Amino acid sequence: MRIYLNFCLFSTLCFLISNSACQKEENNTDSQESFNVITTYSKSNFPLIWRPVMFGNQIDDYNDLTYNMEVFISIYEPNFLNKYIDNIYVIKDLRNVLGQEFGGTVNNKNIYANDFNLNSVLHHELSHIYHNENKELFPEEEWLQINGNNFSYSGSGMQYILFGSESENGISLDSLHSLGFLNQYSTSSIDEDIAVFCEMLHSDYQKRQETLEIINSNQKLKQKYSLLSEFFLRIGLKTSFTSFK
Repeated sequence: MRIYLNFCLFSTLCFLISNSACQKEENNTDSQESFNVITTYSKSNFPLIWRPVMFGNQIDDYNDLTYNMEVFISIYEPNFLNKYIDNIYVIKDLRNVLGQEFGGTVNNKNIYANDFNLNSVLHHELSHIYHNENKELFPEEEWLQINGNNFSYSGSGMQYILFGSESENGISLDSLHSLGFLNQYSTSSIDEDIAVFCEMLHSDYQKRQETLEIINSNQKLKQKYSLLSEFFLRIGLKTSFTSFK
Protein backbone atom coordinates (compact mmCIF):
# COMPACT_ATOMS: atom_id res chain seq x y z
CA MET A 1 0.00 0.00 0.00
CA ARG A 2 1.34 3.44 -0.91
CA ILE A 3 1.22 6.62 1.10
CA TYR A 4 0.95 9.62 -1.19
CA LEU A 5 2.63 12.75 0.12
CA ASN A 6 1.24 15.70 -1.82
CA PHE A 7 3.61 18.67 -1.96
CA CYS A 8 2.21 22.02 -3.10
CA LEU A 9 5.08 22.61 -5.53
CA PHE A 10 3.29 21.97 -8.82
CA SER A 11 4.56 18.42 -8.46
CA THR A 12 3.83 15.50 -6.20
CA LEU A 13 6.15 13.00 -4.58
CA CYS A 14 5.13 9.69 -3.17
CA PHE A 15 7.05 7.20 -1.11
CA LEU A 16 6.58 3.48 -1.30
CA ILE A 17 6.92 2.26 2.26
CA SER A 18 7.94 -1.28 1.46
CA ASN A 19 11.21 -0.33 -0.23
CA SER A 20 11.45 3.43 0.40
CA ALA A 21 11.41 4.02 -3.36
CA CYS A 22 10.31 7.38 -4.66
CA GLN A 23 8.08 7.30 -7.71
CA LYS A 24 5.96 9.67 -9.74
CA GLU A 25 2.42 9.92 -8.44
CA GLU A 26 -0.25 7.82 -10.04
CA ASN A 27 -3.89 8.85 -10.15
CA ASN A 28 -5.55 8.35 -6.77
CA THR A 29 -8.44 5.93 -6.50
CA ASP A 30 -10.98 5.55 -3.72
CA SER A 31 -9.08 2.56 -2.38
CA GLN A 32 -5.85 4.51 -1.89
CA GLU A 33 -5.82 6.36 1.41
CA SER A 34 -3.36 9.22 1.72
CA PHE A 35 -2.22 12.11 3.83
CA ASN A 36 -0.91 15.40 2.52
CA VAL A 37 2.37 17.15 3.24
CA ILE A 38 1.75 20.83 2.56
CA THR A 39 4.71 23.16 2.20
CA THR A 40 3.06 26.31 0.86
CA TYR A 41 2.89 28.72 3.80
CA SER A 42 -0.46 30.40 4.31
CA LYS A 43 -2.25 31.72 7.39
CA SER A 44 -5.35 29.98 6.05
CA ASN A 45 -3.69 26.64 6.82
CA PHE A 46 -4.11 27.35 10.54
CA PRO A 47 -7.43 26.89 12.35
CA LEU A 48 -9.28 30.20 12.46
CA ILE A 49 -8.74 30.70 16.20
CA TRP A 50 -4.94 30.24 15.79
CA ARG A 51 -4.43 32.73 12.96
CA PRO A 52 -3.88 35.85 15.11
CA VAL A 53 -1.24 34.15 17.27
CA MET A 54 0.63 31.71 14.98
CA PHE A 55 3.29 32.72 12.46
CA GLY A 56 5.87 31.21 10.15
CA ASN A 57 7.58 31.37 6.79
CA GLN A 58 7.86 29.40 3.58
CA ILE A 59 10.39 26.54 3.78
CA ASP A 60 13.36 26.71 1.41
CA ASP A 61 15.17 23.38 1.82
CA TYR A 62 13.16 20.75 -0.01
CA ASN A 63 15.98 18.21 -0.15
CA ASP A 64 16.12 18.12 3.64
CA LEU A 65 12.32 17.92 3.77
CA THR A 66 12.22 14.95 1.43
CA TYR A 67 14.91 13.12 3.40
CA ASN A 68 13.16 13.71 6.73
CA MET A 69 9.80 12.58 5.39
CA GLU A 70 11.30 9.38 3.99
CA VAL A 71 12.94 8.63 7.33
CA PHE A 72 9.75 9.40 9.24
CA ILE A 73 7.40 7.21 7.23
CA SER A 74 9.89 4.36 6.83
CA ILE A 75 9.40 3.01 10.36
CA TYR A 76 5.59 2.95 10.48
CA GLU A 77 3.08 0.73 8.76
CA PRO A 78 1.14 2.66 6.08
CA ASN A 79 -2.26 1.85 7.56
CA PHE A 80 -1.22 3.32 10.89
CA LEU A 81 -0.10 6.64 9.41
CA ASN A 82 -3.16 6.92 7.19
CA LYS A 83 -5.41 6.28 10.19
CA TYR A 84 -3.97 9.06 12.33
CA ILE A 85 -2.79 11.78 9.92
CA ASP A 86 -4.84 13.93 7.54
CA ASN A 87 -2.33 16.69 6.78
CA ILE A 88 1.20 17.66 7.76
CA TYR A 89 1.93 21.38 7.39
CA VAL A 90 5.69 22.01 7.29
CA ILE A 91 6.55 25.58 8.25
CA LYS A 92 9.83 27.41 8.58
CA ASP A 93 10.33 29.39 11.82
CA LEU A 94 7.02 28.30 13.35
CA ARG A 95 6.43 30.71 16.24
CA ASN A 96 3.78 32.23 18.48
CA VAL A 97 2.66 35.83 18.83
CA LEU A 98 5.47 36.51 21.33
CA GLY A 99 8.04 35.45 18.75
CA GLN A 100 8.88 32.21 20.57
CA GLU A 101 9.80 29.45 18.12
CA PHE A 102 8.60 25.92 18.85
CA GLY A 103 8.72 22.50 17.24
CA GLY A 104 5.12 21.79 16.41
CA THR A 105 1.52 21.30 17.44
CA VAL A 106 -1.57 19.39 16.38
CA ASN A 107 -5.20 20.10 15.65
CA ASN A 108 -7.38 17.00 15.30
CA LYS A 109 -5.38 14.85 12.84
CA ASN A 110 -3.39 17.75 11.37
CA ILE A 111 0.25 18.24 12.32
CA TYR A 112 1.90 21.68 12.17
CA ALA A 113 5.67 21.17 12.23
CA ASN A 114 8.68 23.45 12.23
CA ASP A 115 11.08 22.31 9.51
CA PHE A 116 13.93 22.41 12.05
CA ASN A 117 14.52 18.97 13.60
CA LEU A 118 11.55 17.80 11.56
CA ASN A 119 11.87 14.05 12.05
CA SER A 120 11.76 14.28 15.86
CA VAL A 121 8.93 16.81 15.75
CA LEU A 122 6.78 14.54 13.57
CA HIS A 123 7.14 11.55 15.91
CA HIS A 124 6.36 13.79 18.89
CA GLU A 125 3.25 15.34 17.35
CA LEU A 126 1.98 12.06 15.87
CA SER A 127 2.07 10.57 19.37
CA HIS A 128 -0.28 13.33 20.57
CA ILE A 129 -2.78 12.25 17.92
CA TYR A 130 -2.78 8.52 18.59
CA HIS A 131 -2.76 9.11 22.35
CA ASN A 132 -5.74 11.51 22.11
CA GLU A 133 -7.59 9.12 19.82
CA ASN A 134 -7.10 6.18 22.21
CA LYS A 135 -7.16 7.68 25.70
CA GLU A 136 -9.51 4.96 26.94
CA LEU A 137 -6.78 2.41 26.18
CA PHE A 138 -4.00 4.30 27.94
CA PRO A 139 -3.29 3.34 31.60
CA GLU A 140 -3.29 6.91 32.90
CA GLU A 141 -3.88 6.10 36.58
CA GLU A 142 -0.96 3.67 36.67
CA TRP A 143 1.25 6.26 34.93
CA LEU A 144 0.36 8.93 37.47
CA GLN A 145 1.02 6.53 40.34
CA ILE A 146 4.59 6.13 39.10
CA ASN A 147 5.08 9.90 39.44
CA GLY A 148 4.07 9.72 43.10
CA ASN A 149 1.60 11.71 45.17
CA ASN A 150 4.00 14.62 45.68
CA PHE A 151 4.34 15.41 41.97
CA SER A 152 1.98 17.48 39.82
CA TYR A 153 2.53 18.37 36.16
CA SER A 154 3.17 22.08 35.71
CA GLY A 155 0.33 22.69 33.24
CA SER A 156 0.71 22.11 29.50
CA GLY A 157 3.34 22.09 26.79
CA MET A 158 2.26 25.53 25.55
CA GLN A 159 2.39 26.96 29.07
CA TYR A 160 5.91 25.60 29.38
CA ILE A 161 6.93 27.27 26.10
CA LEU A 162 5.39 30.57 27.21
CA PHE A 163 6.47 30.69 30.83
CA GLY A 164 8.94 27.88 31.47
CA SER A 165 8.75 25.81 34.63
CA GLU A 166 9.04 26.98 38.22
CA SER A 167 11.13 23.89 38.97
CA GLU A 168 13.36 24.22 35.89
CA ASN A 169 16.45 25.74 37.48
CA GLY A 170 18.94 23.47 39.18
CA ILE A 171 17.48 20.09 38.18
CA SER A 172 19.96 17.82 36.41
CA LEU A 173 18.97 15.26 33.79
CA ASP A 174 20.09 12.49 36.12
CA SER A 175 17.71 13.77 38.77
CA LEU A 176 14.87 14.01 36.26
CA HIS A 177 15.55 10.45 35.11
CA SER A 178 15.41 9.15 38.66
CA LEU A 179 12.04 10.88 39.08
CA GLY A 180 10.71 9.17 35.95
CA PHE A 181 11.11 11.91 33.31
CA LEU A 182 13.29 11.91 30.21
CA ASN A 183 13.71 15.69 30.19
CA GLN A 184 12.34 18.87 31.73
CA TYR A 185 9.62 19.26 29.09
CA SER A 186 8.21 15.90 30.19
CA THR A 187 7.19 17.47 33.50
CA SER A 188 4.81 19.97 31.85
CA SER A 189 1.88 17.55 31.28
CA ILE A 190 1.10 13.88 30.96
CA ASP A 191 0.57 14.43 27.21
CA GLU A 192 4.10 15.82 26.83
CA ASP A 193 5.54 13.16 29.13
CA ILE A 194 4.19 10.48 26.79
CA ALA A 195 5.16 12.39 23.64
CA VAL A 196 8.78 12.82 24.74
CA PHE A 197 9.00 9.05 25.28
CA CYS A 198 7.56 8.41 21.81
CA GLU A 199 9.83 10.98 20.15
CA MET A 200 12.98 9.55 21.70
CA LEU A 201 12.00 5.95 21.01
CA HIS A 202 11.18 6.56 17.34
CA SER A 203 13.34 9.40 16.04
CA ASP A 204 16.30 7.26 14.99
CA TYR A 205 17.99 4.02 15.98
CA GLN A 206 20.90 5.63 17.84
CA LYS A 207 18.66 7.89 19.92
CA ARG A 208 16.41 4.93 20.64
CA GLN A 209 19.33 2.87 21.94
CA GLU A 210 20.58 5.76 24.08
CA THR A 211 17.08 6.27 25.46
CA LEU A 212 16.70 2.57 26.26
CA GLU A 213 19.97 2.66 28.21
CA ILE A 214 18.64 5.54 30.29
CA ILE A 215 15.30 3.78 30.80
CA ASN A 216 16.91 0.52 31.86
CA SER A 217 18.97 2.29 34.53
CA ASN A 218 15.99 4.03 36.18
CA GLN A 219 13.13 2.11 37.79
CA LYS A 220 10.39 4.68 37.25
CA LEU A 221 11.30 5.11 33.59
CA LYS A 222 11.24 1.32 33.18
CA GLN A 223 7.74 1.22 34.64
CA LYS A 224 6.52 3.94 32.30
CA TYR A 225 8.16 2.22 29.35
CA SER A 226 6.35 -1.00 30.21
CA LEU A 227 2.99 0.79 30.30
CA LEU A 228 3.75 2.54 27.01
CA SER A 229 4.74 -0.73 25.36
CA GLU A 230 1.41 -2.27 26.36
CA PHE A 231 -0.39 0.79 24.97
CA PHE A 232 1.45 0.45 21.65
CA LEU A 233 0.31 -3.14 21.38
CA ARG A 234 -3.29 -2.21 22.15
CA ILE A 235 -3.46 0.38 19.36
CA GLY A 236 -1.54 -1.72 16.83
CA LEU A 237 1.57 0.46 16.68
CA LYS A 238 4.34 -1.55 15.03
CA THR A 239 7.55 -0.04 13.78
CA SER A 240 10.63 -1.19 11.92
CA PHE A 241 12.55 -1.08 15.21
CA THR A 242 12.86 -4.16 17.35
CA SER A 243 9.92 -5.27 19.47
CA PHE A 244 9.00 -3.08 22.40
CA LYS A 245 8.49 -6.10 24.66
